[in-house]
Amino acid sequence: LEEARHDVDRWISYVLARQFADPVGWELQNMLCAARLIIEAALRREESRGCHVREDFPDTDDEHWLRHIVIRRSAGALA
Repeated sequence: LEEARHDVDRWISYVLARQFADPVGWELQNMLCAARLIIEAALRREESRGCHVREDFPDTDDEHWLRHIVIRRSAGALA
């Protein structure tokens, strides 16, 4: 997950610095932002759930993690 976050962050830095005149470019930006949020949520969730399986946390933990994770941007960082 850390490697995926690093790779997506590199793509985000490259793509978000460009202006796009067509919907395909905007869709790419949106997909990269969604990917980054999914990766961040997976890193914060210390369990496996559905198709999101973590080797370091192989079990589902409904008691602690059967809830939504809310991630907001704060001062340019995800919080």
